[in-house]
Formats: sequence, structure tokens, C-alpha cells
Amino acid sequence: MAVGDTITAARYNIIRARVAGILGLGAGDEGYGQAVASSSVAVGATVTAAQMASLNDDMVKCRVHQTG
Repeated sequence: MAVGDTITAARYNIIRARVAGILGLGAGDEGYGQAVASSSVAVGATVTAAQMASLNDDMVKCRVHQTG
């Protein structure tokens, strides 16, 4: 994937699932237990700028949790 390429719903959902597993409840004793702002995108749908912004917010929350 190059800069400027359109992100597919499948790629977005893969990244989102990884972030949600870290930020959210995770499995067992994993996960930070925080609310996840981003949501999955239907297969074939266009990923919007607002959805990317929500995913970015979730990633920032993970970073802040890790670094204070």
C-alpha cells in the first residue's frame, strides 16, 4: 500500500480489530478496558475520513496509556 492509496474495508477492519483488542477488553487479562470509539466497516463500503479519525483517536489512546 502506497501513500495516497484508498484503504479497503478489509484492511481497515484488520487494523481496527488489533487496536480494539489492545484498547478494549481484549481476551482474558489482555486489554486496557477502555471504550473503543472506532467501529467496523462493512465489506465493500468506503472507509470515510471520520472513521479513520476515530481509529486514529483509538490509537492515540493506546499510546497515551503506554507512555502516560
